[in-house]
Amino acid sequence: MPSLMTTPRAPHPESLADSTRWPATNLTAFSPTSFQRFSWRRQPRPFRLLRLGLGSLLLPGVGPLAWYLAHAELSAIDAGLVSRRGRGWIVVARLCGIVATCALVAATLAVVIAVSVP
Repeated sequence: MPSLMTTPRAPHPESLADSTRWPATNLTAFSPTSFQRFSWRRQPRPFRLLRLGLGSLLLPGVGPLAWYLAHAELSAIDAGLVSRRGRGWIVVARLCGIVATCALVAATLAVVIAVSVP
């Protein structure tokens, strides 16, 4: 029979996984978010990035930013940190950013050549 003076052991972290999750899944009926489904994944931003990508076609200076943000979002999706919803739109936003960046580089080269040639 174990002694009553033994020190208690700390519970295994996996046994606390359900009771210590944040956001909490054991909400009361009076909580405004008790009906929502919680997930550890962040929701993607496909249409925000698509607007930025399409806007970069009008303002090519924004192209590298659209390319970088869309690439970072796709990397997060591939790593499993973000849900896969809207992945196709994010790919389109990245392509728009790439096209706008190429247009920005071409315009910059054209200006440099036009200024340097007498």
